[in-house]
Amino acid sequence: MGYRSEVIYAIQPTRNEESLEKWFIFLAEARNCPTTQHAMSMIDQSGEYEAMKESDLWWRGGMDSDNNAILIEFDNVKWYDSFDEVQSFTALMDMIGKDYEDYIHAAYIRIGEEEGDVETRYENEGYELARVVSYYQIESTNFDTADRHRRNVSTKPKQEEVSNDEL
Repeated sequence: MGYRSEVIYAIQPTRNEESLEKWFIFLAEARNCPTTQHAMSMIDQSGEYEAMKESDLWWRGGMDSDNNAILIEFDNVKWYDSFDEVQSFTALMDMIGKDYEDYIHAAYIRIGEEEGDVETRYENEGYELARVVSYYQIESTNFDTADRHRRNVSTKPKQEEVSNDEL
């Protein structure tokens, strides 16, 4: 079985002409660099795809050529630093941070099975592309009954507690 996570990468250039030129250089470099080739081949396949039976790796998304953006999501995945896919995507983020920090925004988020196991990494203004949101949900209908009872209780002070100034 192993420990499972949800992982997302969102990457896109700043919206100006110089950044768009750098975007295409970045894509060419990432496709040809030995450490990022694997990540780019997964991104270029787009859609839903099973990479390898033995790793049980599934993902959605990929390259959006019309909008010059990348969004790739991994569901219920073993995301260990020793895996080739993880190393390749880490190298992709490193490339952006080192060579394209003023031109490309990138966000990486991994949410693990255990409460509080959240890992994020942002390059440039990647925090505007994706973020972690926490919330809670009440599953029991008994709380609905308790809430109705609470709403029916008066919140006015008792008559003897009212001061003469309030009258």
